[in-house]
Amino acid sequence: MPRIAPSIASVGTAGSARLSSASPRTRAPVQEVSSFAEDPALPADRAQLFWARTLDPLVVPSIAVPAPPGDPASLDLFALPIPAVVLTRQGCAEELLLGPNNRSVRLSVVQGSLLTGPVRLQFLLTNIPQFAQHLLALRRLTDLLQTGSPCSGSIPDRPALARRLLLIQTLDALAVDARHRSVAIALFGQARVEHGWNAGTDHLRSRVRRLIRQALALVQGGYLDLFAMPAD
Repeated sequence: MPRIAPSIASVGTAGSARLSSASPRTRAPVQEVSSFAEDPALPADRAQLFWARTLDPLVVPSIAVPAPPGDPASLDLFALPIPAVVLTRQGCAEELLLGPNNRSVRLSVVQGSLLTGPVRLQFLLTNIPQFAQHLLALRRLTDLLQTGSPCSGSIPDRPALARRLLLIQTLDALAVDARHRSVAIALFGQARVEHGWNAGTDHLRSRVRRLIRQALALVQGGYLDLFAMPAD
């Protein structure tokens, strides 16, 4: 498989971030939540977000130790056939986003560098409450390095994702037309709304009101709670 050189994103002292690529994109850092904010106009499959490891339990803190060339136990970003983005900030850990966005793995390198050549990784599994999430992330990393994509067994089914997506769709519908009936049509279709909106039960109206309330809570900071939501 062809090698893909890693992209390098750096946050400068002026508070802006730039991704080194054919088309540089400037982003503003949000240090307490994520390393930098992505352009909201980008589609989800192109957005590159670096959530802080203190927030996202699937970000594994690591140490990078230089390894000799050809070491079979080493990781060399410049020899990988999968995409990699490294975020660098002066005086801070290097943040690695490895793999395609919808199947990526995140490492936070608190010591050493991934950009100087092959390294051996030492994983700092010191947070007992996060052991399960860290082990899942390392299983994904193993699958990603061996096959180019995490296997289905390392990505559990998440029925809760459907509800989260519905909340995002609710926000999209509100941006077009804030009337509850219009939101309902956007979410559930014209036929279902015509049948259930003025029915003897208030079920559909109540559901739409609840979705709108929860969706608005997301944009007021509630999106951070998504990291703590159960997987199923």
